[in-house]
Parts: sequence; structure tokens; C-alpha cells
Amino acid sequence: MSDATVMQELHTDLAFHEGLLENLFNAVIFSTRKRQITFWNRAAEELTGYTRAQMIGKSCCEETLLNLDPEGKHVCSGWQLAGQTLQDGMIRETDVYVKHRQGFLTPVRMRVAPVTDRGGKIVGVVEILDQTRQSAEDMQTKLQPTFIDPLTELATTHYLEMRLHSRHEELSRFGWSYGVLRAGIDGYKRMFRQWGPSLADRMLIVAGKTLANCLRSFDVVGVWDKGEFLAIVPVLCAGDLYSVGERVRSLLKSCCVRAPQGSISCEVSVGAAFADVRDEAMQVVTRAGVMMNKSRRGGGDKVSL
Repeated sequence: MSDATVMQELHTDLAFHEGLLENLFNAVIFSTRKRQITFWNRAAEELTGYTRAQMIGKSCCEETLLNLDPEGKHVCSGWQLAGQTLQDGMIRETDVYVKHRQGFLTPVRMRVAPVTDRGGKIVGVVEILDQTRQSAEDMQTKLQPTFIDPLTELATTHYLEMRLHSRHEELSRFGWSYGVLRAGIDGYKRMFRQWGPSLADRMLIVAGKTLANCLRSFDVVGVWDKGEFLAIVPVLCAGDLYSVGERVRSLLKSCCVRAPQGSISCEVSVGAAFADVRDEAMQVVTRAGVMMNKSRRGGGDKVSL
């Protein structure tokens, strides 16, 4: 077989496999041993907001692709796993949050596998990203239109009140424990005055999508007041509620919106209240509000219980 025929077959194989990968629902990213991105499919564009043209040839460790682990710590696009896979050829996987170009976070399961040439030599890695939990858009399908906040697409205050009373009734009748988190965006009013409603609204949208994406499918999250969110969280104890609040604070801090002076991160003051059967339902929310204000007085970017 001539060299020309071999090269033609190689190009044909490559085009065939790239065509398959292009139409997968999973995001697929190829990186070389030097961490240079050589393939970025349509699902990766949708998941991250970055186009193929923007990413091909770039390093997978550039700031645009800094992801977060479940505790909100930055990781380099899975490269710690990729580096290990380049060494031993083992397939690995982990859970991370992908930061979208618009600034919000989406939870995914990341799988990293080696890519070899025909001689079996490892020449790079492939990352496959699969969204693991509900998105803000998925939440809409579960609510009647009258219960959806038009800006953030989360639950309205009225819906939260309904679910709060239902949850408190379950606590009284069956002993099913829960807690409430109130998260207020630090400096929201100042942001509104300084940069106007457009930027303030974008911050609410980014924070709302991240909250919907990082909480569990059976948690309920919505808009409680301007610049403030409320989550109803089934938990076994106050310590578990605090852990959820700390994770929410950390992940929201990694969100951002673009402003004239650069990116603005979304820091929040979080108040947590574990429900007591002796409470009225709204008393739980009031206690969470007291704790949220305590966090604000402490300088913000805190969780108080």
C-alpha cells in the first residue's frame, strides 16, 4: 500500500470519528501531551459557552477553563487527572463544576481517558463531560408559569411559601427534618446604583442558575426578595445545613459578571436556620434572615447559623 493511500485512509478515519463525536450529547475535548486543545465538539460549545474557534489551539489550563471541585476549589480542567492518565493510561473520573462563559456554574461528571497512536503510544487525553443534575431550565418544567420568576426562572416567593408550609407540616407529622438558607448578594444595592439595573439583573441570573445547578433535585430554591434567594433544604442536622450553606457560598463566589471595570464576583451573605417542630414555618425564615444579617455585619461572604 502506497504512502498516499495510507494517508488518505488516515484522514478518512479521522473525519469519520470526528463526525461521530461532533454529534454526541456529551461534551468531548481532546488535549495533547502539551495540554493543547485539538478538538472541541458542539456539546462542549453548549456546555461552556465557548466556541470551537475560541478554544482550538489554546491550553486546557487557561483561565477560561478553570473548573471547580464539589467544594468550590479551582481545578485545572481536569488536568490533574489527565496528567496521571498520561503516565499510566488509566481511565479516571470525578465530579466538577464547569464555569460557563456567562459566569454561572454547571455540575458535570468528567471522565478522562488516554488517546493512543497506532503503535499504542499515549499522545494525549480525551475529556468527556456529562451534566449530572438539574439545570435552571429543567426546573421551569416542574413549575406552573405563575410560579416562575420571569428574570431568574426560579421559583417565586409565593411558591416558596407554599412549599415551606408543606415541608413544615411534614416535620410536624412525620419528623422529616429540614432547614432554610437565605443568601443575599453582598453589595447588590450599591451595584444597582453604580452600574444600573442591567448589570444587577445579570448578577441575579448568574447566581440563580448556579444555585439551581448546585443544589439537589429535591431542594427548593427561589427568589425571596430583590437580591436575595431562599432555599428549603431537607437535612438531618444543623451541621449538614451549615455544610450546604458553605458550599453554596463558595460556589457562588466563583460566579461573575462582566462590568466596565472588569469581572465582578458574586459574594453572598448566607443565613441558615434548622427547623424546629415548635416553630411556625415563617419563623424559620425569619431566623435565617437574622443569621444572614449577622453575616453581612461580619463583612459578608460568610455563613451564619
